[in-house]
Amino acid sequence: MKELSAIFIALFIISAGCLASPSEQNNIQQISIQQNLKIPITLTDSGAMEAAKASSSCRSAGNLSGTYAYNEVSRTWSFDITTYKVGCAPICVVYHNKSSYVNWRCNTNLPTYES
Repeated sequence: MKELSAIFIALFIISAGCLASPSEQNNIQQISIQQNLKIPITLTDSGAMEAAKASSSCRSAGNLSGTYAYNEVSRTWSFDITTYKVGCAPICVVYHNKSSYVNWRCNTNLPTYES
């Protein structure tokens, strides 16, 4: 009976995580990353977004799309930038100390067309 109760409790906890809002899921993910790497995440997604919006280089590159990711190895946040530059998919990269830069991620192997 105790095993059945433990399984029920585990399933309840797992299902509660699935029902969490995107913001809560992100917080859960941050806590998980923090516990696994034992490295404190000092800058949240909202803090990184504020830093990206305040960055003159990111602002001048285009508009932040709202799509973002956290790189647990480099401890950086990256925010997609919507802009038109052929062969490029720029992101605003924000470090844990709120410094930032634009990574244009350009494809230099674009096909050339001969007439």
